[in-house]
Amino acid sequence: MAFDVPESLSLTPTWIFIGAVIVVVLVVSVRQGNQVSVIIGSVETANDIVEKEGSSLVDHPQAIAAGEMFSQNMRLVLIRVGAANAQLQPKAIEAYRDIQSEDARQLEHVTRYSNLIILRMTHGRSTPTAYTDPEVVGMKIAAERFGIVMQPGAFLVDRIPILRYVPWYGRQLKAWFHEEYELVLGQMERVQNEIASGLAGPSFMCTLLEQHGHQLSRTEMCYLGGTIFGAATDNISTAITIAILAACHPEAQACVQEQLDTVVGRERAPSFEDVQRLTKLHAFMHESLRWRPVVLLGFPRRATRDIIWKGLRFPAGATVYGCHWSISHDATAFPDPENFAPRDDVCPGQYLASDSILITLACLFWAFRILEPKDASIDRWAFKDNVVEHPQPFSVMFFSRWDVGHLEEIVGQS
Repeated sequence: MAFDVPESLSLTPTWIFIGAVIVVVLVVSVRQGNQVSVIIGSVETANDIVEKEGSSLVDHPQAIAAGEMFSQNMRLVLIRVGAANAQLQPKAIEAYRDIQSEDARQLEHVTRYSNLIILRMTHGRSTPTAYTDPEVVGMKIAAERFGIVMQPGAFLVDRIPILRYVPWYGRQLKAWFHEEYELVLGQMERVQNEIASGLAGPSFMCTLLEQHGHQLSRTEMCYLGGTIFGAATDNISTAITIAILAACHPEAQACVQEQLDTVVGRERAPSFEDVQRLTKLHAFMHESLRWRPVVLLGFPRRATRDIIWKGLRFPAGATVYGCHWSISHDATAFPDPENFAPRDDVCPGQYLASDSILITLACLFWAFRILEPKDASIDRWAFKDNVVEHPQPFSVMFFSRWDVGHLEEIVGQS
């Protein structure tokens, strides 16, 4: 027999912090009016509900502020877009590996690197990209605004939908959309001009225009490329920064470097062929993203039919979150969740992000030892409050593992 989730907050044995104590909670359900939200907080429950009921959770909930007013139903994480899936699968992503390898060996700053590499892969841009570049500034602002509108309860219209029809309501959201649209339209038009002149290099937008131009509207195409750029740069730069933060665990870093020395040696820089064999590097990356997830709550899904779990019924239309933080700190699956212990044990864009992160970390750990300064300890809990959790600024020390002249010669030859 199935029972509806209760009218008010219910907790069933997600992580709750009470002082320094962590209490395990499997599921949190909240009802606000006729809208039910379910937050999944353990590995076992995630497997039971998200994996086994995955076909019932392919849709996204209605997001009036973020989806309709701010994004005009064009943002990738809030809609289902087949054209994006095809170009972000493993085989398609392999075409961008030369770009990723080249840029990883010239890493100067994590955010600048992620901006450069994603602009090259999404829009074929290879000219140097500075922080003050209008495209970079514009997409950074758009990403920050997206973080604001995605915060649950940030805009009253999500609770009182009729407000979207009030003429004066939401002017700021609509203005933000038009600013972002002008930016992504300019990016697409540049690629169109390069195709017409025969100068276009390989990029997601070039492929989209050539293969899917007749299937998507002009607005859909330019917004698709722009939102992939915005989402990927944010996630990649944050993931690499978290991995550098995790390098304050010297034993785990040394384990990766020992395998790098065996597989790669010191006479050349790592390549993607090496990355496939660097199991310790893969384990380090996955553990760093478990230890400090990039997105704490996860993006919402909508149940397309009733889901029954242990006598509880999550009704069709319920919003379901897989809480990344709680799941990745489930003491049942990870007995000491704060202990950084790499274990040798899909959404569109995961392959692109993983490739970029892996080749960057391979080059970093091959070339440098990364240490925490003795006089400037790192606050491992200091993160900015946003949809994507960026670490607060911190200091680390980079020491070359090889003779600097020899290192510069190898990188110059690569």
